[in-house]
Amino acid sequence: MKIRSVLLLGIFIMSVISLSGIASAVPIYIDRVLVDNVELNALRTNTLTSFDKGDEMEIKIEITSFFDYNDVEISARLAGIDTDERVSDTSDVFDVKNGTTYVKKLKLQLPQKMDQDRYKLRIEVADRNTVSAISNFELNIETSRHTLVIKDVVLSPSAEIKAGRALLSTVRIQNYGAGDEDDVKVTFSIPELDVSATDYIDTIEADGEDDDQKSTEELYVRIPPCEKPGTYDAEVLVQFDDMEKSVKKEMEIEVIADETCARGATPGETTEKDEKVTITPGPTAQEVPKGTGAIYPITITNSGDSKSFVVSVTGGEWGTFRITPSNIVTVGKGDSQVVYVQVIPKDSTAAGPQVFGISIKLGDKTLKNLTFTANVTKGEEKVNLQRIVEVGLMVLVVILVILAIVLGFSKLRKDDEGKNEEQSYY
Repeated sequence: MKIRSVLLLGIFIMSVISLSGIASAVPIYIDRVLVDNVELNALRTNTLTSFDKGDEMEIKIEITSFFDYNDVEISARLAGIDTDERVSDTSDVFDVKNGTTYVKKLKLQLPQKMDQDRYKLRIEVADRNTVSAISNFELNIETSRHTLVIKDVVLSPSAEIKAGRALLSTVRIQNYGAGDEDDVKVTFSIPELDVSATDYIDTIEADGEDDDQKSTEELYVRIPPCEKPGTYDAEVLVQFDDMEKSVKKEMEIEVIADETCARGATPGETTEKDEKVTITPGPTAQEVPKGTGAIYPITITNSGDSKSFVVSVTGGEWGTFRITPSNIVTVGKGDSQVVYVQVIPKDSTAAGPQVFGISIKLGDKTLKNLTFTANVTKGEEKVNLQRIVEVGLMVLVVILVILAIVLGFSKLRKDDEGKNEEQSYY
């Protein structure tokens, strides 16, 4: 009898333990898991085509609890990615009640270096006592063929720039796509200042190739003179895949006031006084022979900070013009620079006075418009006649010299013959 009681007691205790084990094993069910609002199936491979490398994947998890628990958390992890990055996310802790359904959202950041392959998405629900539910889903992530990323933007001299100065930017681009990208358009702009610059990259090879990264040439923009100091938004826009896709990166540029600007000056403009620039032309009217032309000097004196000026010719269809040393002239503080404008009339230009203009700009502002007159002459005929006269004179001189030498020798010979005759007589 005692033995039977002991056996029954043992069976009862084992039953209680077994029931408690069953209860703790399945206290929470994972009802549904959705990625991009598409429900995943745990019994087959789930193909995802709407994600690119670097995209953020939103996961919606629906659970139901059959017990009350405190401090429950849900985690999601993408297993099988061969990178140093851990792709996972965990919810905040929360309490669950018996018979209640809960929905939580998690986000996974896909790495830039992930391959197009199959991965395991593991969802786990656990409380502080490790009571948990686990579900695994196989994902086939098909990454895009066209994926470019802006790796870096280098600004020169820096992101802090004085009004009126030039700002240079170089953009580094990485191709994470499966194919080469041709004719990539890169634009740097500061929209509020209405300035921009564009460059094209011929080819960026596919991910994993030798040239899967490329940099642009320097993109040149100039901050308008006397622009209002402050912080401005700048943007790099990269367009590719026949301009159907694009990526962009935003940054901030700090514009510093130019102390040489007048306090009342309108942004983007300067006054003659503040520019401290003197423009002095040479002779404004000259005779300009055809074939040789003439040179008109212009002196630019700058007593302010270093500036770059643009010199251009207007109304000169009748001739050919050359600006030396260049049409863009940089004059340092306290320096002067002479610009030479060479004018050569065309053969079809009629003789007589012709007019042309010289415009000198600083940024978008025209500092001075100069007017010059060229009196076109038939220079080639004058030059040829003068040359003929010079050659004729030289020939005449040579003939006279030769004649003098001949006469000299003749006289010496006659003198020698006279001496010989006198000796014979004696």
